[in-house]
Amino acid sequence: MKFLLIFLVNFLFAETIDNLLKVIQTKTDLSEKTKLENSGISIIYTRSDLDRMQVNTLKDIFISTPFLDYRESSYGFPDLFTLGDNKAFISNVVRVFIDNQEIATGMYGSGLMMLGDIDLDYVDHIEVYFQNPTYEYTTEPTVVLVKLYTKTAQKDNGGKIKFSYNKYNSKSGSIYYANELLNGWNYFSYFSYNQNQRKTYTVDTTTVSRDHPTYQALASIYNDNNRFLIQAISQNRDSFLDTSIDLTPQKATVDSDFIHMGYDGNKNNFYLLLDFDHKLTKSYFIDDVIPKAEYNYLYPIDEQISTINANLYNAELKYKYITPKNTLITGIKYRYKVFSYDTLIRNDQNLPSTGNTNQIVSSIFLENQHSISSNSIFNLGIMKEKVRNNKSLQQDDIFNYRFSHTYTTQLYTFKTLLGHTEISIDPYLVNSKGFFIKDDKVKKTIENNFDQEIVYKKDTNKFRLLFNYTKVKNQLIPDFNDQYLLYNDPNSVEYRNAVFSWTKDYNEIDKLLLSIEYNYNNLYERNNEKYRFIIRNLNTINKYDIFNELITTKTNDDNKYYVLFNAGIKYHYSDDFVVSLKGENIFNDSYKQRYFRADPDTLQQTTPVYISPIDQNFILSIEYYF
Repeated sequence: MKFLLIFLVNFLFAETIDNLLKVIQTKTDLSEKTKLENSGISIIYTRSDLDRMQVNTLKDIFISTPFLDYRESSYGFPDLFTLGDNKAFISNVVRVFIDNQEIATGMYGSGLMMLGDIDLDYVDHIEVYFQNPTYEYTTEPTVVLVKLYTKTAQKDNGGKIKFSYNKYNSKSGSIYYANELLNGWNYFSYFSYNQNQRKTYTVDTTTVSRDHPTYQALASIYNDNNRFLIQAISQNRDSFLDTSIDLTPQKATVDSDFIHMGYDGNKNNFYLLLDFDHKLTKSYFIDDVIPKAEYNYLYPIDEQISTINANLYNAELKYKYITPKNTLITGIKYRYKVFSYDTLIRNDQNLPSTGNTNQIVSSIFLENQHSISSNSIFNLGIMKEKVRNNKSLQQDDIFNYRFSHTYTTQLYTFKTLLGHTEISIDPYLVNSKGFFIKDDKVKKTIENNFDQEIVYKKDTNKFRLLFNYTKVKNQLIPDFNDQYLLYNDPNSVEYRNAVFSWTKDYNEIDKLLLSIEYNYNNLYERNNEKYRFIIRNLNTINKYDIFNELITTKTNDDNKYYVLFNAGIKYHYSDDFVVSLKGENIFNDSYKQRYFRADPDTLQQTTPVYISPIDQNFILSIEYYF
């Protein structure tokens, strides 16, 4: 009852708020200028949303984003589509961009595994797009597109220092500074350190940890038509359950150093992008199992040491042609991934090279937005792609297409999307028969989707209805009777999702969100269902920003109701000094995810372990602007 009372009190006071400064900030929010209006179903988190929700990481928004859950792999990496087996990361169809440059790696693809749970204080606003949203930005097949937009000198001229301390004695600090240079050029720089200490768990008698101390730096120099971006991340991660067959590792660590450097610019409707990503990963794993002779003493894994070097080179050239009725954009893209296992020792055996040391992804696309009338827009896009792996049978030709129609009236918006997405595998799976996959090669995963969005908006009320139907062919799933090796599911998998939401704007800046969501799939030939209900309230009262969020989840996996309650208050002592307190998973009752395990002696499946990816936490922060 306490949290219901909090919502009620906030609601009653909300109508009396008149904070002109907040209104001006909302009206000039950069997200109003960057949203890709016709690029599929989208969720936008404005600067005001992020500030008052005290969003520190992508985790904080994924927990309530429609169609998604925040989930973590057995290594503790953010992995929205993990299947609960022993793979480090499989969410390669989630693409993360900073401004117009994708953050990616040469081995695992998506940058989500690095950016999903680290500080985002450099971000102005976030846009999330679903279901093959656009070919303009993405080089490789995409189901979820996440765009992070950095703060700018025009809006954030000057600097900020922030310090935080949480329940697990974890300290963090960040600083950024932005300023204008000469001749229309600007720069933004940012640095942070976070101890990222988290709750530990005990599996049988073994303590497992997801701590991941992280250093991060980012800088950009830009003007209206050009941007140079550099980002560096250094992380020492306790890799949680890692690849332990019974989820009881004795020691598990993954240390990584990452750097991204890129340039994007445009002139006379031509757009050029050049970027480079490098990642060095060192992992160390020790267990207490006895390897089997029938697996050449390579399984179960008792000890593994690896060093992976991976580089990614990316180049894009696009041209945009605009007429009164059409916006046509076409382009070519080339991505070269080169990688090597400098060290790979398993159970005291040096594993031979797979022979595959590079992957080339080349693509051409065409996308046109056609206006039938002022309130009716069609969008049609096609992309042809070749994926070539050296010294491998895995060679894929990809053909993707999408069609969308947006129709608006004074009160209604109707958006329909049809898409076809073919997905190849990332380099770490290529030539990995007996280690990650069952066969010499795997088939392309094929997704066909239909999405419908209906929005009714009148006065201060906005009602939104979302439908999604996706049919997946050749989805990769683990074989629970053979080392969790991945293979193509012989059965098609259906996903059905529906969301109904109501947003009440109390005034220009304060709002209440109510959302009901239903998700269904028949993965593993069983009916999997999930229900989710969300209440979120954002208010500003005088010098206080108040945030409440209640998320209830129920699945038929264990038929339990889980209650995730987050709340925060931010006090603006002055324009330059802010103190905030946030509680995450306050009732310590967040949804749990399943991790599969087996007996190391019999290799038979045993009872899975259920662990929540959301810790109970309380965070105290102070911010000083200068």
